[in-house]
Amino acid sequence: MNNIIQNYSSQKMIVKKRLKYPLFRYYGNVTESALELLRKEFKNTPPSLDTAKQLRLTQLPIEVNTVDDRDVVNYNQYDIQYKLPSDENTESNYIQLREEFNPVYEELAYMLNSAICRLRYATIQKDDDLTYHIDQPGKDRFSVVIDGEQIMHMKTKNGVVKQLMQPGEVWYLNSNWEHKVENIGTKQRLALLGCFEYNEK
Repeated sequence: MNNIIQNYSSQKMIVKKRLKYPLFRYYGNVTESALELLRKEFKNTPPSLDTAKQLRLTQLPIEVNTVDDRDVVNYNQYDIQYKLPSDENTESNYIQLREEFNPVYEELAYMLNSAICRLRYATIQKDDDLTYHIDQPGKDRFSVVIDGEQIMHMKTKNGVVKQLMQPGEVWYLNSNWEHKVENIGTKQRLALLGCFEYNEK
């Protein structure tokens, strides 16, 4: 019964946020020093795609959890923020930050006017994409391309809307709509992803 209630609540939140928030919002660009730090520290950050899979399984209704292992062969994530072992496995608890990332965190928190959780790198290989999916609805999401270029495809009731995203740009994504991420660059796309509380200000 609790799972049914939780799934209904999640689906209701997905629909509400689809209607309430824009598809995209551009906040500006991070500084070049932030990009340099992110490029430098990427090689020191171990893969953590299993975290993403576990969070989807525990927080997203199975009927909208459309991503499986076949869809992420050329995709990976690398946690910058993590949770304590004793904490419940929700995105809100991924707040422990590796100290070297403090300058980037502070820059983004100021720009987004919100605390940030579950900060992580994500890669997509050349000539590939992350297939259409919906993200778990508890938190709002942003993306910053570090290297490469991507096009975000949003599948709305009025058709697919596309947005080009280039290095340094900070974008809010209404990931309550089905969306996919296409790497259109000539190399691996490296991006910074995170969760926050979207507000109109």
